[in-house]
This record gives sequence, structure tokens and C-alpha cells, in this order.
Amino acid sequence: PAIWRDEDVVAGAFSTWLSSARGLGGFFYLSVGAKEGDGLGHGYDKLKAVLGAHAADAGLRWQANVTPDAVHETNVALATPASLTAYFAGAPFRGRRR
Repeated sequence: PAIWRDEDVVAGAFSTWLSSARGLGGFFYLSVGAKEGDGLGHGYDKLKAVLGAHAADAGLRWQANVTPDAVHETNVALATPASLTAYFAGAPFRGRRR
């Protein structure tokens, strides 16, 4: 979804849901390209903050990364290896600071 639009409605709804969830046991990977626009960067920061605040209590393992040299059209292809590595390694949060 367009996470930066409509006054951060996606981050707000995700925060509300995640704050009441327990025992999820899944994995959530969040990435943004280093060369993407400010809107996407803002949305990334918001979702990363939501995950930091609520994921552990919900039992959700997650990781967030800024993909070097990626733009919107290339981020998925460039971020997929890192997401799979994190998933299979059982990695806890080690997100890069934006």
C-alpha cells in the first residue's frame, strides 16, 4: 500500500492492530531503497517505529533495511536476498538507521 499517503493511515492501522496482537510468531521484512523519494522514506520510518514499539510484545520477528543504491523500481529485486537471509537465519531486528 501507499504507506505515506492519507495522513499515515496504514501506519496508524498497523499500529492499532499490532498493539493488540499476541503470539503472531511470524516474520515481517520492511525495506526501502536508499534512492527512493521522501514519501516512501517517511512511510518506512513510520512503519519501522511501529514495529519497534509493538512487534516484540506481539511475538513478531522483524527486520528493516535501507537497500543501498535502490530506487522504487529496483528495491524488491535488490532487497529480496537480504530478506530471505534474515528469515532463514532467524535474525532479530538489526535495521539500519535512516
